[in-house]
Amino acid sequence: MIAKLIAWGESREAAVRSLQASLAQARIVGVTTNAVLLRRLLRDPVLHGEVADTGHIARHAERLLQQPGPAPDWMVACVVADYSAGQGVAAANPWARGDSWRVFGAAELVFRVAAGGAPRQVVARPAAGIVQVSIDGGCALHVKPPSGAGHGVFTVDGVLRRPAVSRHSRTEWRLVDAGEPYEFALLDPYAPAGEAAGADHRLSAPIPGRVVQVLVAPGDAVKRGDILVIIEAMKTELRITAPRDGTVEALGCAMGEGVEEGTELVTLAAPSA
Repeated sequence: MIAKLIAWGESREAAVRSLQASLAQARIVGVTTNAVLLRRLLRDPVLHGEVADTGHIARHAERLLQQPGPAPDWMVACVVADYSAGQGVAAANPWARGDSWRVFGAAELVFRVAAGGAPRQVVARPAAGIVQVSIDGGCALHVKPPSGAGHGVFTVDGVLRRPAVSRHSRTEWRLVDAGEPYEFALLDPYAPAGEAAGADHRLSAPIPGRVVQVLVAPGDAVKRGDILVIIEAMKTELRITAPRDGTVEALGCAMGEGVEEGTELVTLAAPSA
């Protein structure tokens, strides 16, 4: 335990609001925490309508422990704008710049971004402090990245966005907004499509836990929704299910093993063209 959060209020509702406000301001990086689960519990309408007991998480595990869906477009745009803004920093020689500068025409950076779900195809055009970002061929978003690192403010099409930003490397980010974390990684835009798409076929542990059942083996055919692995975490069983029909290519865990958040549990074979 690294911290304990205690709140008091004139009523249960007031205490819950105080806890929600405190958790919304929490910024913890570098270690695995249950902050996301706590935020979801406090937002859970079911919890507000019944007496809490130790079985609540187990009864509602599918909702409370689910992995976040695909990141919203504005987050993808912020990540790309953040990266693009750093490419034009003055370098020792012009060949060290990475901002696609040219004498004539607009600079253009092309990315594949892993952001939950299928990789996104992104084109960025930085100019005069604003990065114009087009995602999957859609309408461009205009992003002004923050001047400093950390919890800066992005402006996306005139709307202020304040995600908590953690940079794992030059090409990997973690953004948290409204208590929900999203992981991002820039992929090689010129790699074969299957290589980038592979990121969408790896099923990982959403939180630390212990593997209590492995229900498939390499080569098994699975249908969307089939249970592949069951993890026990915080006295709750979490089911890892197939996101699509496919074939199990590899297993990254065994029954009884302890796994950390992000550990790859099952890899599905890429769908045939």
